[in-house]
Amino acid sequence: MLHYLLPWMNNVELVDLKPTTRRAEEGGSAEEEEEERETMMVNSRRWLRGEGWGSPRATTMVLNNLMFMTAKYGDEFAWSEIENVWTTLADSWPKNLKIILHFLTSMSGVSSDPSLLLYVKRVVVYLGRDKTMQLLEELMFELESTEPVSSAVTHMDNPPYYRITSSYKIPAVTSGKLKEANVGL
Repeated sequence: MLHYLLPWMNNVELVDLKPTTRRAEEGGSAEEEEEERETMMVNSRRWLRGEGWGSPRATTMVLNNLMFMTAKYGDEFAWSEIENVWTTLADSWPKNLKIILHFLTSMSGVSSDPSLLLYVKRVVVYLGRDKTMQLLEELMFELESTEPVSSAVTHMDNPPYYRITSSYKIPAVTSGKLKEANVGL
């Protein structure tokens, strides 16, 4: 049954829900970006050409439902069918992989259910089998763009059940010398 979703997934363009940050190496001109986009479109497995009509609401619906199907039926169906749906969605448009990863990190950060992490991990493995280098590049970019912050959290009896008592930015080390040390205790 999931096999019949593949042609539809080939044409789904996901829309990023969070504001994008431009990468430092992407300072190219609009012509270069358009040429790169055209090359990716030619190499993609989409059946329809042209611009997509994605919306944030549709993106959320597609990703939530696909994650639900992975969690509910991932063990019952052949794993390859669900893997094909995820990889087809990630392959169809250039930014779909990044949007899927943002969704997965948001899901794992918001949910307190540890069993969800098993399914998030499974989806990342599916994507890693098909798009290994792109997945690693996106994950490395996310790690590089996140400032490491260490916080001391104290448990409380009232909601929200925790309180940040102190936090400090972990100093960045450049060529063996301490670059920056912001400590706010």
